[in-house]
Amino acid sequence: MTLRSILALGFLSSITLVAQESTSKRQVFPALVEPTAKVEGWGTSVNPELDCQFELKDGKLTISVPPTQISRDLAAEIGVVNAPRVLQPVKGDFSFTVRVEGNSKPDGGSTQQGRVSYTGAALILMADTDHVVTLARAAISSGGGKPNGYANFEIRSAGKLLQMGSGENPLPVEGPVFMKLERHGNEVRAAISVDGAMWKDLPAKKLPESWPEQSFVGVAAITTSASGFEPTFTQIRSGKSSNP
Repeated sequence: MTLRSILALGFLSSITLVAQESTSKRQVFPALVEPTAKVEGWGTSVNPELDCQFELKDGKLTISVPPTQISRDLAAEIGVVNAPRVLQPVKGDFSFTVRVEGNSKPDGGSTQQGRVSYTGAALILMADTDHVVTLARAAISSGGGKPNGYANFEIRSAGKLLQMGSGENPLPVEGPVFMKLERHGNEVRAAISVDGAMWKDLPAKKLPESWPEQSFVGVAAITTSASGFEPTFTQIRSGKSSNP
């Protein structure tokens, strides 16, 4: 998630997303940073702020972020890299598909002063906190207005936001949503669906040559909603990508 500035009200096409790079000295952390815990079938949980919960029930993973004034993100350019996440190691090409459920409506105001309230139930490819690809079932809300849902597909490398997301791919804020993230060589592909059958491909993103060899794939809860956030993920498919 990037810093956002609402320049005009209306549907997502009238929203401009603005990224501001932090001038403070940035620390780079590994993808798996203590404290961690094993989550059967999903990998290893990471809980940087020590206040989130990870619940696994009937194969469904729920990440619970409590009501708080602490933003949760994986945005090195603004110095916020504390999103709770569950990761598994991956090398080379892969395909990872999840079903996302839960209320994605941002509420209770924003934890970032002067910015919109945001939630993002995310599929991520991550080498460290400076190298992250994010595909999120995202929603934003400003001033208590009606939330807008969309697919947010972004890439960060060496602590910089290389390609930001846009509001051109709307998604419902309620009901299930399916997301797919794949790697083919130095290309990362993403797709979204509301039924798991009909998919919409998003423009692919290129990994820079400097991208670290060891990476992790998994899910994360990203939010600036002061009322908390509880996305639930069901793992549909995980393995090697099959298409060239």
